[in-house]
Formats: sequence, structure tokens, C-alpha cells
Amino acid sequence: MAIISSTPPPVIDPKVQLVTGWTQKINTKITELNTLLGAATNDFWNNPIYTPQVMAAAWGTNGADLFRISGLTAAYIAAVTGKPRLILPPGWTFVVNADGTVTLTPPVVAPPVTPPAT
Repeated sequence: MAIISSTPPPVIDPKVQLVTGWTQKINTKITELNTLLGAATNDFWNNPIYTPQVMAAAWGTNGADLFRISGLTAAYIAAVTGKPRLILPPGWTFVVNADGTVTLTPPVVAPPVTPPAT
């Protein structure tokens, strides 16, 4: 019984090796971008200290770019992975102001219904 195999390793076509390497790198970068977008989106919308509007105000006149780039990135990730990526929670809307700042509007929540007195 041989401990070390005497069978030579298979010869890998250099073109296949090159393509495989690039495929792995591309997949890694897409995964990293998706993770980054998820973390940033979560920090923006679910921040335990600051409201989304306070976060938007902190971006100042770069707020419009933040929303534009985030939207394009989400669309790219969705196109590549086939899985939709939301950056704006349901019901929220935003307006890009002339100076590049962003104003957010939270979803309208219906007031609780009080049952009639019996």
C-alpha cells in the first residue's frame, strides 16, 4: 500500500484554469458587494440610535448619490443573482431635494381601531 500516490496529477488546461480563477474572483466580489450593501442598508434603516431621516441628514448633500448608487447596486445584484434586493423598506418614500439632500417619509400606519362600546 503506497502512502503517496504515484499517479501524476491531471494536467489542467491553462485556459480552463484562468477562467476558473476569474470566475471564483468575480463570485467572491459579488458576494462581498451583496454583504456590504446588506450591512449598510441594515445600519441605515434599523439603527438602534438614529432614525433613517437622521442618517439621511448625516449624508448631507451626498444623500442623493447614496440612494442612486444603492439603487443601482441593488439592481445589479438582483440581475446577477436573480434575487431581488430591497434598499427601501415597504411603505417608505424619499424625495431628492435640489441640493442633493434626501427627505424620507415613513409608511402611513393606520390608527388602531377601537371596538364600539357594548
